[in-house]
Amino acid sequence: MTEVPFYWLWVCKREIFENVNAFLKRVEKGADTLTQKDLDNEKNNIEEEENQSKKIETQNISNKLQIEISQIENW
Repeated sequence: MTEVPFYWLWVCKREIFENVNAFLKRVEKGADTLTQKDLDNEKNNIEEEENQSKKIETQNISNKLQIEISQIENW
């Protein structure tokens, strides 16, 4: 199992916090239905998370590659 970077955990935590706050604000207003804006925001959030995940995965691969190259050079 691969190790999850601290930054990724922080991003997930922040996203959850923002979603919970948005939900609580809607509950306080008495809104009990999703609007098109809510659906659009959710779609954008999912796309952002996927993009961020790909960037982090690429960075992890690059870091591992650097380590392997360094080990080969020191061998």
